[in-house]
Amino acid sequence: MRTSTNSTSPRAANARRHITAALFLSAVGGLCAVGGLTIAGTVTTKTVRGKLRASADESDAAGRFNMDVREKGDRAKERLAFTATGLDAAKDDNGDRPTYDLVLITSDDAEADLGAVKLRRNGAAKFKYRSKQDGLGDDFDGLADFGGGTIELRDGADVVLEGDIPEFLSAGDDPEPGDGATYEARNSRKLKPTTDDSDAKGFITAQSKAMPRSDFDRVVVEVIRAGRRGDELTVVAIDRNTGDETELGTLKLRGRFQAGALKLDTRKGDEIPGGGIGDLDGQNIEVRDSDDAVVLSGRFPSLDTSDDE
Repeated sequence: MRTSTNSTSPRAANARRHITAALFLSAVGGLCAVGGLTIAGTVTTKTVRGKLRASADESDAAGRFNMDVREKGDRAKERLAFTATGLDAAKDDNGDRPTYDLVLITSDDAEADLGAVKLRRNGAAKFKYRSKQDGLGDDFDGLADFGGGTIELRDGADVVLEGDIPEFLSAGDDPEPGDGATYEARNSRKLKPTTDDSDAKGFITAQSKAMPRSDFDRVVVEVIRAGRRGDELTVVAIDRNTGDETELGTLKLRGRFQAGALKLDTRKGDEIPGGGIGDLDGQNIEVRDSDDAVVLSGRFPSLDTSDDE
C-alpha cells in the first residue's frame, strides 16, 4: 500500500518554482511587488529599531520597537511594532488592569499619543501601528519625524518604559554598528520581447541595502518563454552614450515554462560587472540567445528616487 508523505522531491520542488514564476510573470506582466507596493519606480525602505528600558530601577519591565517607512514616489506605507514584558498587570479594586499608552516624542519635544497597548495578564504587551488604518495627527508627516527622538510607555503621566529612536537613514548614509537603522532601495523594470509573436516575458531588479554591519547590492534577471528548454542566454548591459557593452552573466532556461534566472549578490561574494549598480543605472539591457539575437530588451533600473518615470 502506498503511504502519503509531506516530503517533496527536488525535481517536484524545481517544477513548482518554475510554474510559480511563470504564473507570476504572466499575471503581473513582468512586474513584481514588495510589501504591497508594485515596483515601477524606486521603492525605499527605512527601518529603525531599538529597546526600551524601565524608568524604575526595581522594575523588570523591558520593551522593543521596530519602525518601517516604505516609500514609492509620493506614496508611503508606515508600520510600527512594539512589544513589552514584565509590566504590572494586576487588577485594581474595580477589576480593571492598568492602561498603558505608547507615546512618540520628536527631538524638539512634540508628542504623538498612539493610544493604549494590548496588555495581557502575564504582563506582556504589544501594539501595532499602520499608516493606512491609523494616524499621527495633522502636526506630523509620518514616523520619520520622530527619528532622533524618544519612545515612551506611560501609565497616566508616569513613564514606565523609555527608549531612543535612531535617526532614519537616507541614500548614501553609512550606518555604524549599534545605530539600529537600515536603508534599502529597490526597483524593477520589465524586459520586453523584440518580436511581436514572442511569448517571452521578464524583468530585471536592482536592490541596494545599507545595514550597520554589512552592505549589499543585488541584481536579479528572470525570464520565461525566452527560448527552448536548455538554452543558455546572455544578459548584456550597453552604455547608451558610448555603446560599450558589459556582460552581466548567463542564465539557463529550464522546466515546462522555459524559466531562467541570473542572480548576482555581493553577500555571496558575487561581483556586479560594470562598476556596480550605480554605474549600470539607465543602461540598455539585452537578453541574447546563443546566436547573439536579442530576445528581450529593456533598461537597467535606477535607484535614484528623483529619476522615477
